Order: sequence, then structure tokens, then C-alpha cells
Amino acid sequence: MSAMRRVRAISEGGRLIGIFAAYPPNAKSGAPVGQLRAGPGQREHEIDVEWPDESKPAAMSEALHAQIRKALHLK
Repeated sequence: MSAMRRVRAISEGGRLIGIFAAYPPNAKSGAPVGQLRAGPGQREHEIDVEWPDESKPAAMSEALHAQIRKALHLK
């Protein structure tokens, strides 16, 4: 079973345009930290998603995006 992670998603016009998942709690202390913020006309969402298997990056990306689009009722 995969772990749940909180992600920030940005949508615009009913479409998913970006996602950001914070580093897991065991990430190295002092590591760089990034953020994702919504701009004008965009909406910011925070949701919990089931994190897919990281051993297959292409499949992981598609599964993650599909899961977020479904949760937020986006195209």
C-alpha cells in the first residue's frame, strides 16, 4: 500500500496546471525548499493523495495527475 501525501495543486479554467508535493518528513535537514502559488485567475487546492510507486517515474506522474484531476473534478 502506498503512503498518503499532501499535495498542492493549481488549476485554471477547469484544468490542472501544476502540482507540488513537499519533501517527505525524512528529507535531509537544510535541503532547499520550494513552493507553488496560484497566480491571477488560478485556484490553489490542498489535498491528500495516495503516493504512487516511485520506481516507475512516467507511470507515477500519470497516476498522480489522474488521481488529482479526479479528486478536483478537473479535465
